[in-house]
Amino acid sequence: MRARTWIVLTLLATLVAGGGGVLVDVRLDIYGLFRDARGRRLPIYDTERRAKYLLSLHYVPQNFDAVLVGSSVTANWDTSRLGLFRVYNESTEGANVTEEKALVEQVLRSTSLSAAICVVHPYLTDTQGLNTDDMNDREYWGALGSISLLRSYKLLVTTALGRTLPLWDAYGSEDLKAPEKLNPVLSRILAPGTEVQINEAAFAEYGALVGELRRRGAKLVPVVPPTREDLLEPKRAALGRYLDRMLTLFSPEDVLIDFNAPEYASFRREPSYFRDGVHLTPRGAVEVVRLLDQRLVAERGRLGRAAQRSGGLPHRDRLTTR
Repeated sequence: MRARTWIVLTLLATLVAGGGGVLVDVRLDIYGLFRDARGRRLPIYDTERRAKYLLSLHYVPQNFDAVLVGSSVTANWDTSRLGLFRVYNESTEGANVTEEKALVEQVLRSTSLSAAICVVHPYLTDTQGLNTDDMNDREYWGALGSISLLRSYKLLVTTALGRTLPLWDAYGSEDLKAPEKLNPVLSRILAPGTEVQINEAAFAEYGALVGELRRRGAKLVPVVPPTREDLLEPKRAALGRYLDRMLTLFSPEDVLIDFNAPEYASFRREPSYFRDGVHLTPRGAVEVVRLLDQRLVAERGRLGRAAQRSGGLPHRDRLTTR
């Protein structure tokens, strides 16, 4: 075989193999980028930040009318249990407000939201800036071929075969394996006798996010997640001052739900609800979502929503994997 012929055949084989790979990627379309994502069930298999960034472009706006904006503190809150809105859980492990703002902005590229549940917690405003290079528009083309995509395919197959369980569901909620002890950042934030620090750039970004959601017509629900009572008590005054500052970003028309308020003391005193005092156990997460749903339904008049799901979105059991 002549060198020229070999080169031509090699190029053709490469193009055929590459084209075939692209066709497979488009057919599987695990991020909902290349086909209609409405009614599909798309859990995350690998690289949470990249996946949520890509899913937020089409899948989230086509299937959900609200988002939960938070960090790992709310990552295992099963938002499929919320009945007033169809809520996608954008909470990401280790996320700050910069990263959460990037996810919400992806959703707002193609739709407005009926509501946004905005977690008010010092972790989100402790730092500013992206923690990874996985959240940018270049990742769109990575959905046609990347190492992360191959890892996701591997987990997709093992999950389909029943050999592994997915860590994230189709609503973005995670089966969180939080440690039993506070991480260094949370330990510093909750240290008794100190003020809760706010990164001013992060505060400004949080304000910009709230402002954009309000301009786009979203009802805002600031939510303070619960802290176990023994950790909360020596820090209550400082956390109260932090909350007062953060609430300057919201308005009296917004629906504040504060799980550190006196009416939720019995929840905070139940040790089985907490892992490290901040992250919730599965049992605690189920209970806090029940309480959250109860409050949302009670406030449906202020939220401009009848007491049932709206917007014509499919119910959870109708979301499909194809």
